[in-house]
Amino acid sequence: MLRLALFDCDGTLVDSQGAIVAAMQAGFAAVGREAPPPARIRRVVGLSLVEAVAHLIPEEAPSLHVEIAEAYKAAFQTNRQSGLYWEPLYPGTVQA
Repeated sequence: MLRLALFDCDGTLVDSQGAIVAAMQAGFAAVGREAPPPARIRRVVGLSLVEAVAHLIPEEAPSLHVEIAEAYKAAFQTNRQSGLYWEPLYPGTVQA
């Protein structure tokens, strides 16, 4: 008898890249920097947050990578709590 089913929602059942890009853009803005284009941000999705920022701006100091990552976390949480993002289901999710 099946008693528990676990689903990996982020990036598996729902497309969260829009929310990730928005939070990364806010993270860069929080430190007075222009964010890379959305396509570049999407290429680092899946890396740890500080590592993702380091890939986006490798020429910058590690301390700035951490600062942007922390600003990203704050922005992501604020966006999630205020409903300012949309994470649509991937096609076929409901049928599966």
